[in-house]
Amino acid sequence: MNKREKGKIAEEFACNYLVKNGFKILQTNFHFSKKAEVDIVASKNETLVFIEVRSRFHKNSYDPIWSITPSKYRKFKLGCEGYLYVNNIDGMICRMDVLIIDFAINPVRIEHIQNAF
Repeated sequence: MNKREKGKIAEEFACNYLVKNGFKILQTNFHFSKKAEVDIVASKNETLVFIEVRSRFHKNSYDPIWSITPSKYRKFKLGCEGYLYVNNIDGMICRMDVLIIDFAINPVRIEHIQNAF
C-alpha cells in the first residue's frame, strides 16, 4: 500500500469517526493552491472545523503528531483561509483540529485534538 492509499484509508476512517460524533462533513481534500490543503472541512454546533488527519500504520513509525512540521502548519492554515475566501465565509466561528489515527495498535487508537493550532 502506498502513501496515497494509506492517506485515503485514514481520511475515510476519520470521516466515519467524525460523523459518528455529530459532525457534518462539508468537503474532503480541499485544495486552495498547490501549497494549501485541508484534509476535512466539517461543521458541528454552528462551528466550522478544519481537520488535519495524521496516521500511522506500523509500530516502528514515530507518533504521527510529530509529522506536523511548521511548513505543514503553514500549508494547512493557508488552506483554511483559502476555504473561507473561496466560499465567502465571514463571521463564522472556526477552529483547526488534528485527528490522529494509529492503525498500528489494536484496537485502532483515535485522538481528536480540538483547537490544535
